[in-house]
Amino acid sequence: IYYVSMNKEDPAREFLYEIYGRDSEVEEQMNQCRLSIEKERNEVASSNTAVAVGCGVAIFQQVTGINAILFYSVEMFVSRGQTLAKVGTLMIGVGQIIFALVATFTVDRCGRKLLLIIGSARCSLFLLFFGLFYGSYPTTEAIFLFL
Repeated sequence: IYYVSMNKEDPAREFLYEIYGRDSEVEEQMNQCRLSIEKERNEVASSNTAVAVGCGVAIFQQVTGINAILFYSVEMFVSRGQTLAKVGTLMIGVGQIIFALVATFTVDRCGRKLLLIIGSARCSLFLLFFGLFYGSYPTTEAIFLFL
């Protein structure tokens, strides 16, 4: 198989002839090697696409900014005059858990692609509203209107 995959069919034929001794058997084995190599190349190409999509989704999740909001939520609530900043952070965590459970049960009915598109759009809108209202309102109550 190595020789056939490197397009060196003459050494492959010589080796197979030493094993089988008949031309018909050698050609049959050469054809099987070619088919096996072609099948393997197709499988590698399809798995490369899956890896690229998976990496794209992971990168998109990281650049949405949710980690910054989660890590600094207490400081953001305190800086906006919120007295119960830890409760606000807790509400964000509870919301994440609830919607993760909803997504778990909804993914089979709606499909991953539709949920990914809807979730990305809602996340983008929330981050836009968060950026707009964070600097313009004295407290963070306005942000919770959009949740």
